[in-house]
Amino acid sequence: MRKSPLRLPTLTGFVLLSLIVHAGCAHKPPSSPDAAPTPVGSIGIVYAKFLPEVVLDLPAKGKVDGVVRGAGRGFLNWAEVPLRVGVEVLRGCSTKECGYVAIGFLALSAATGTVGAVVGGIHGSIRAIPGKEAGRMENAIRYLADLKIQESMWHWVHDAAMDLTAYRILPLPASGPDAPDNVADYSGFANAGVDSIIEVSVLSVGFKGERWGRNPPLSVILQVRVRRYRTMDGTIAIEEEREFLYRSEDRSFSEWMADGAARMDWEFQKGYSMLAGEIADWI
Repeated sequence: MRKSPLRLPTLTGFVLLSLIVHAGCAHKPPSSPDAAPTPVGSIGIVYAKFLPEVVLDLPAKGKVDGVVRGAGRGFLNWAEVPLRVGVEVLRGCSTKECGYVAIGFLALSAATGTVGAVVGGIHGSIRAIPGKEAGRMENAIRYLADLKIQESMWHWVHDAAMDLTAYRILPLPASGPDAPDNVADYSGFANAGVDSIIEVSVLSVGFKGERWGRNPPLSVILQVRVRRYRTMDGTIAIEEEREFLYRSEDRSFSEWMADGAARMDWEFQKGYSMLAGEIADWI
């Protein structure tokens, strides 16, 4: 894994100011008047700067080699209408609607083998597919980025940590890895009085199902990785890592995509909330 540079201008001043501002807002456990005050540690929370992978997770059929693509084309037989609607919506919907419809569009594209893996670095693969399809991919990726999934998950975790832990929580939006396999360099925070860093990365979003077929039931999935970095002898090093998964109840793909993917939007908010609570408990 390669190190990614820490993008944090005026690092020390910003963190020290945050420590002062948060000092009066930290959630502290009750203590008796005679007890010595318990030091409250400080935790900085950062989030990933890469786009999550978009997945359509359905069981393989028959031989592994080439079968997923074949099954994907069968999957499109029932999804042609929703997919066409989705492409039309991409031309005239609001940004938020476009983002959720784009997840469905990219998930189907991954299933059909149009792209090998629908990730933030997809742009290099677009040249290998037809121009019209490539244009739709470009739009879908742009709308996916507009959803700000990483930033949204970070906000939910920050708020949950403020409410559910006794730590002094510091929002550090300028930092975070720019690729899933990167280990970011947070050494600058050690000298700024930060005890640990919690790094929140949404690794994948999309759908999971148990069977192929006509408009099969699918659940929305959100997969989040959290890394904890601790201060050690003036440096900050990774200490532990854990993944969290949210999976919704099943609905058909057409239900998820109806009304500008309104149900999917609601499910994402529910997923953010539930995962943030689990992460705060782990912190």
